[in-house]
Parts: sequence; C-alpha cells; structure tokens
Amino acid sequence: MQQGILFCMFEKKLKTVKRALLCIFVFCCLHSHAQVTLDSTNLPIVGIFTYFTAIPDTPKIRALMGIIDNGYNVTNHISDTNYTFYGNIGIEQRGSISQQWWYWQKSYGLETRDSLGNDSSAIILNMPKESDWVLYSPYDDRTLMRNVLTYDLARQMGYYASRTRYCELMLMDFLTWNYKGVYVMMEKIKRDHNRVDIAKLDADDNAGDSLTGGYIIAVVQQHQCSRCRLLFSNADRFVLRI
Repeated sequence: MQQGILFCMFEKKLKTVKRALLCIFVFCCLHSHAQVTLDSTNLPIVGIFTYFTAIPDTPKIRALMGIIDNGYNVTNHISDTNYTFYGNIGIEQRGSISQQWWYWQKSYGLETRDSLGNDSSAIILNMPKESDWVLYSPYDDRTLMRNVLTYDLARQMGYYASRTRYCELMLMDFLTWNYKGVYVMMEKIKRDHNRVDIAKLDADDNAGDSLTGGYIIAVVQQHQCSRCRLLFSNADRFVLRI
C-alpha cells in the first residue's frame, strides 16, 4: 500500500517537473529569438526581397538579392549601397529537419537569374562564377563552424568541398526587413569545372569503359533524418540518388 502511494506521488512530481521543463524550454525559445536590429557587421550582409511572398519548400520563387561586402574584416553597414552583387534570384527552402516549425532559422537554396528569369552565373562573395548556391543555416551548431571547418580541411587535403563564406541575412518577405542571423553562403554541389570536375555522360555511354569515371551520389532522406527517429516514424529510410 505504501509503495503504491509513493509511486503515485513520484508520478505527480515527475509530471510537475516535465511541465516546468517545458515552460522553461518555450520561454528560452521565445527569449532567444527576440527581434534583433542589424546596423553594421564585419561579415558581408545579404539582403533578400521576396516581393511580399513567403519562401516555400518548392518551387523557387522570384526574389531580389543584394550583397554588401566591403572586404575582409571591414565594417559593412546596412545603409551601404556599393553592392558586390545586385540582381534577380530564385529561392526556396532546403533541407528536411530545418523545415520543421520549431527550427527557427531556415536554410535556403537559390539560383542567380537574369531579367527573364533564366539561370545566369555570377560571382558571389568572391567564389567562382556559377548560378546555384546554398544559404546554409548553422542553427543547431553552437560553434557555427562545424561544416565550414570540415569543408576547409577537405580542400586542404586536396579534395573538392564546397567553398563557404560567412554572412548575415536580412529578409523582407512582407512589409519589414527582418534580421535572420548568421548564415553560410556556400557552393551547391554539382558537376562544374570549378566544383565537381567530372565529365557528363552521353546517351551512348551505357557500357564498358565509357561508364567509368566520377559520379555524384546523394543520400536523400525519404522522411526525416536518423537523429530525429524519436520524433518521426520511419526515419531510417533513405533513397540513394546517382
């Protein structure tokens, strides 16, 4: 009898602790994402105007992007007008776990475009000219440098890895400019002379030596990543794309 009473009391206390922890978690989330006003920074400033349209998962929507970059460790002001890039882009959300409602800082895929909406290669933050780019959000990395450091080490060892540049993002998707935090502008992995330098297969390259060479292999998450299998079922299913 006493054991039953003690067990009930323990359960009640445990529920109280869980509620308290949940309240603390919600408070911290709201407090840590209070609106920040950006005036100046030593990082490049990327401003994106989406013509009052929310950025979807897919397809890409048209937008306008301007980049202020006065040089390494030189202060950039939000009021500067000496853009190193100013032009049309297409933009969409990217990733899987980063698209969840509780992931406050989204990652984006973007392509530079001409006035007609066609792909148009451009030099972005002194990286080689191309049209496909990624604005990566290091939201779940307290150091903000895990991926950047890994890619840099890979390049130092003689392998290709996406070039990266830190920046700060300002986004206007409705009526006001909103500061979105520190991002990493990086190259999208694709076949290109300055990226993954492999030959494109022709229609008749379907047997023997003509099939040898380099390939780009992507592990596509069919549901959600394995780190979140406690939150999502079937989270360990993957599709291999070549």
